[in-house]
Amino acid sequence: MGISDIIGALWISKYTATLRYKHYLGRSANLAELLMEAVLRAEGGIPMSEEYNKAIILRLFEEVWSRGDLEAANEIIDPNMIDHVTRPGNPIGLEGFKQSVNMFRSAFPDLEITNDDQIAVGDKVAVLWTARGTHMGELMGIPPSGKRIEVRGMYLYRLAGGKLVERAGARDMLGLMQQIGAIPTPG
Repeated sequence: MGISDIIGALWISKYTATLRYKHYLGRSANLAELLMEAVLRAEGGIPMSEEYNKAIILRLFEEVWSRGDLEAANEIIDPNMIDHVTRPGNPIGLEGFKQSVNMFRSAFPDLEITNDDQIAVGDKVAVLWTARGTHMGELMGIPPSGKRIEVRGMYLYRLAGGKLVERAGARDMLGLMQQIGAIPTPG
């Protein structure tokens, strides 16, 4: 376990600590309590809570997708992640995921993905999301159109040891292609 794992766990903890510790301890957690929990969780001593898993996915949306922070991706995604959503020909795992982030963020530099609804059960987190941005760069060979897009999707994530290990789901790629003018809209 490295310092980046501890820092990542502490970042996640800022989202969950107040609620969780007020519930369990009747007060907010101090830094030592958060650090101890982060170390124990990262070493597998405490199973990841559903709230903790939801916070990891929130971090994925905020830091990785909306800000393009690939260092955050290194901290929260397992290098061998199974990705059922990746494009054909993309490398598997973390590197393929980062290529997808780069591709979409290059095409939509103002990309923002919001987490519209989220449900966690055990080691899985389901998310309904919306992506918004302006098509300012090439996307899969399609030249920039300058058009604003809004696309929805739903993903199911599986986490283990505080890291994303599997992703499956669907996104409205047909709608995206129609919005940027690559495919005609019927009617």
